[in-house]
Amino acid sequence: MKSVLGIINHSPMGSSKSHEAIEMLMVYAAFDFEVSILLRGSAVLHVQKNQRPEIVQIKNHSALLAALDLYDVKCLLVDEVAMSEYQCEADENIHFKQVNKAAIQEAILNHTEVLNF
Repeated sequence: MKSVLGIINHSPMGSSKSHEAIEMLMVYAAFDFEVSILLRGSAVLHVQKNQRPEIVQIKNHSALLAALDLYDVKCLLVDEVAMSEYQCEADENIHFKQVNKAAIQEAILNHTEVLNF
């Protein structure tokens, strides 16, 4: 089975790039790809609790990430260094695994395709 790792580098605010990337990765999962998502840099803000996207009139990314299990997305990985840098407090409704640099490198090597967003 082919596997895809989607690396998302954009914050949930400011543009729809990251939201579109997550939706695209859900489509891969619907077509029987084994999908994992890695949030790096400002993208870790996707798991920030108490977001209020309606203030800036954008879609709620937290709800989208909470639904990943429904699409058979294998795992959501979050860069632990970026979590610390952005002082991100995680939303308990989003299931993810914080990973270090070595685990990120391993994830990249263990997928047949890597997409960078």
